[in-house]
Amino acid sequence: MNKKTISSTLLSIVIFASFLFTNSLSAEGISRVNMGYLYFGSPKDYTTIVNNTNNSLTTISPSYFDLDSNGDLVITSKLETSFINEMHKKGKKIVPFLSNHWDRAIGQKALKNKDKLVKDIVKAIDQYNLDGVNIDIENLSHTDKDNQTAFIKLLREKLPKEKQLSIAVAANSKDLKVGWHGSYDYKEIAKYADYLMLMAYDESWEGSKAGPIASINFVEKSIEHLLSKGISSNKIVLGIPFYGRIWKSDGMFQGRGVSNNQIDILIDKYKGKVVYNSNSQSPMVTISIPKNDKIKVGYDTILNEGTYTIWFENEQSIKEKLKLIPKYDLRGAGSWSIGQESKNTWDYFDLWLNSKYFSDIKDHWAEESIRSMIQKSWMVGTSSNKFSPDRSLTRAEAATILVRFLELNMETQQSDTRISYNDVPESHWAKDYIRTISHHGIMTGLEDNRFSPDKPLSREEMATILYRIVKDKGLDKKVGSTSKFNDIQPELWSYEYINFISNLGIFGGYEDGTFRPSKQNTRAEMATLMERISHQLKTR
Repeated sequence: MNKKTISSTLLSIVIFASFLFTNSLSAEGISRVNMGYLYFGSPKDYTTIVNNTNNSLTTISPSYFDLDSNGDLVITSKLETSFINEMHKKGKKIVPFLSNHWDRAIGQKALKNKDKLVKDIVKAIDQYNLDGVNIDIENLSHTDKDNQTAFIKLLREKLPKEKQLSIAVAANSKDLKVGWHGSYDYKEIAKYADYLMLMAYDESWEGSKAGPIASINFVEKSIEHLLSKGISSNKIVLGIPFYGRIWKSDGMFQGRGVSNNQIDILIDKYKGKVVYNSNSQSPMVTISIPKNDKIKVGYDTILNEGTYTIWFENEQSIKEKLKLIPKYDLRGAGSWSIGQESKNTWDYFDLWLNSKYFSDIKDHWAEESIRSMIQKSWMVGTSSNKFSPDRSLTRAEAATILVRFLELNMETQQSDTRISYNDVPESHWAKDYIRTISHHGIMTGLEDNRFSPDKPLSREEMATILYRIVKDKGLDKKVGSTSKFNDIQPELWSYEYINFISNLGIFGGYEDGTFRPSKQNTRAEMATLMERISHQLKTR
């Protein structure tokens, strides 16, 4: 849905102060808010939609409150007390959203009619045993700012203290003062709200040029905009989109909305190749529908013959957004809207929201190093919710991690025609990483022009690779003349490399005094090694 340097400095101070004086949710071990809008589908589907979230949600915001042409409250036909009661038994809060559905005139009438509207909202919340209300009045003007603030203030005064009040607000990455974005007095309404639901999406919209739904820069600047107003991070819930937009090459569709789960179907049916834009942290896919074929998406959108560009959200892009929540210590996440998500979304969503990331790293000896690697985006999981810390690290995985860690330019390898391995076809997932790491001489191939991408990497091979990195970075710490390990003798081909890296404090051995050079390196060990070497390079 000039004085630049001074401004930048002030923004940094305000954001730092927000972190300094806000209790850290993650430090206190408190689960964050996980709210989901419930808009699409019929009431008979609601329980199934919620059950599909794997008990992740804390708050559900159904479409129960609308406005009529006079700006008066309308209870929609979607409200069913049986669903409310069922969700309460499961410990979920039901906080319906009030919407003008983008109709400015209706929204303005509602604000002018605030006394009656507030009275009716409070009555409905009590009558139907609801837990509060989410105000989602959009497309107002900057001239409505004071009226909107007065409405929010009055609503907070009249609502029982235990009832929740949240406000959906526009993402304002450019600090716009006029139009829709100017209709919010962000700092003032935050005083009365339990939290602001930051609608950090629709960076590209219906009618715009094709582009990301929510690039990482757009999302992060929108968060920083709220913090720069002096709003506590504990009053910000980050909105995450479960949909994409589709553009047709002939102009018939220019950003039509479509759910992530329907996009998954389109990609599978028409063999679309997803391209992930690392700058925007957003996926894009182009599909071609052949002649005499057509497919329905949404309620009434028919896609027929032609070429379509789709920008959307997938596991990788959603995880990047979820990482911003602990980074800024936000209150939690909100999603528009549940039922639109890809099938595997709830396998990881709550884990990443609460900085747990993967179900198999809790209490692992390398847990903190693994978390660090995830935050830096140097390592990823082996599935949506598994990291597999004790699994052997493959050569392809090592190449990928090292390219990310060293921030190597992956375009340079494209012109290097010398780099080609018999067992790394064009279709291999790590092809570009392998060619890049080889181009820089950090990892090399094996005999018969093979790279053996799926072969586990041994500890002595890893020591050799790290040796090349630190030597290239100018770390000339003198290598000891004797080995620290009773199984590392001078005749071993990797003797010098192991000694060098161990003397730097990067690679250690085992309690029995051995190094075990031929033992396979695990993913957990790789996380630890990357953390140690990054500290070494940073301090020199």
